Amino acid sequence: MSGEWVVHTDGSGTTGGPAGIAFVARRGGELIEDSLPLASATNQQAEILAAVYALHRLPAGSAVTVVSDSEYLVKGWNEYLPDWRSRGWRKRTGGTPKNTAHWRRLIEAAERHESPVTFSWTPSHAGTLDNERADVLAVRARQAAIAGALTPTCGVDMPEAEPLPGSHRYP
Repeated sequence: MSGEWVVHTDGSGTTGGPAGIAFVARRGGELIEDSLPLASATNQQAEILAAVYALHRLPAGSAVTVVSDSEYLVKGWNEYLPDWRSRGWRKRTGGTPKNTAHWRRLIEAAERHESPVTFSWTPSHAGTLDNERADVLAVRARQAAIAGALTPTCGVDMPEAEPLPGSHRYP
């Protein structure tokens, strides 16, 4: 089936430690949703990794719009990332942007798809069905991470493959 995937992503974390990531993707009548517990990630890292995970799980070459309630993720992709890359991964004020390795993973994941993958923002907890579902899945995955339900592929270096071997699904 052709058409664009609309993917709602969410990350659930704090300032570090166990976290969860999730996505809900729709294209026409198709639905893919998944979540994954992470051993350690900040909330911002989890937001980026949720998008990375979703882009790796979708069929390569797809047209994709990522929808997130994370301004950090959406503004990072749409506004900051082009400038950082043009300056050799340096901020205007000097110094390296935070989470550079995660942003690089996101670029690699996006490059698997039709260009450009677009990112758009939605308000959190505003009743958007797929955003709310992604939030529930990410929170459940974080709870699983806290309880120790982790896979060998978890952590800030994931995802490595498509789909991730041994990934958990939390309905």
